[in-house]
Amino acid sequence: MPRVSSSIHKLNAAVEWVRSQEAPRQKVPVYITVPREVLPHVLENGLRVGNNQMASKDPELQDLFERIAREMKIDLDRTSCVYAYPNKRDQENSHWHDDGNRVLLEVAVDPSKPMLVTDGEIYAKALACALGSHHQKGTPESWAREYWKRAVSMREYLEQTAQGNLLFESPELLIPFDISPESIKVIH
Repeated sequence: MPRVSSSIHKLNAAVEWVRSQEAPRQKVPVYITVPREVLPHVLENGLRVGNNQMASKDPELQDLFERIAREMKIDLDRTSCVYAYPNKRDQENSHWHDDGNRVLLEVAVDPSKPMLVTDGEIYAKALACALGSHHQKGTPESWAREYWKRAVSMREYLEQTAQGNLLFESPELLIPFDISPESIKVIH
């Protein structure tokens, strides 16, 4: 009798695997702001990881974050990502949206793709340390380690937040691939 039970279990597992391969992947919305003057270019060409300007913001800090990521076996380069907010509320509350010269975009992404969500507030703390703030405890390296240590996949982030768990003070999504114009919708 155990053989029948085992065979049924294997059959059920095979059926589930086939169903999972056939099921359409649900895309989820994430939010990005862009300067108003680049909107026509973005709508025509999409968002490109090669257009990321993070490397020029503080090259030494970016290098530190990349070195720590490599040490921690994280295969993602912050300077080769499109940045987004997993939910609209966080994007609208960010200081990047206050000036009126930026446009809010909704972008559809497949959460099963390799993306990471982590805490942008931790990056801000590392930056404050790097700039010599006496009010920020820790070191840029300790904050970089914490930043990568807390990173989770987009799927895990969605599962945790659906259960009511607040993972990050200021969640930021790192998307290591280009986003096609067809996936972009202007919100305001």
